[in-house]
Amino acid sequence: MIDPVFAMQRATRSGKFSRGLDIFEPDILLPEQFFSSTRQSRCRGVRGLMLAVLEDGIDCFMKYASSQYPSDREVFKEAYGWIMLSNERWLFSFENICLILDMDAGHIREGLLGWLRRQGLSPPVGK
Repeated sequence: MIDPVFAMQRATRSGKFSRGLDIFEPDILLPEQFFSSTRQSRCRGVRGLMLAVLEDGIDCFMKYASSQYPSDREVFKEAYGWIMLSNERWLFSFENICLILDMDAGHIREGLLGWLRRQGLSPPVGK
């Protein structure tokens, strides 16, 4: 039987694993990388429109989160509200779009909130 620790050390020395524990690190994709593969497989009709709405919402969230301009902050606040709102009755709600596109809305929310924290930013205040 092969010792897994020995195998990992040997693979690290041989250059197979650049940092040794890469296999335990999460995969990180830029939004455009994720959406380009998603667009190729699901970009028809209403699904294509829903994907475009989702892309725009996430893009507005990330693009305007750090802006100091009031109009940009308003766009960020609107995107933030749309993403965080739990509304299954509206066809183009964040949750329904994620459901129809087979994406985990909660996971995306957590990822965006984590990104916001890592940027040293906080959610918008007030309405």
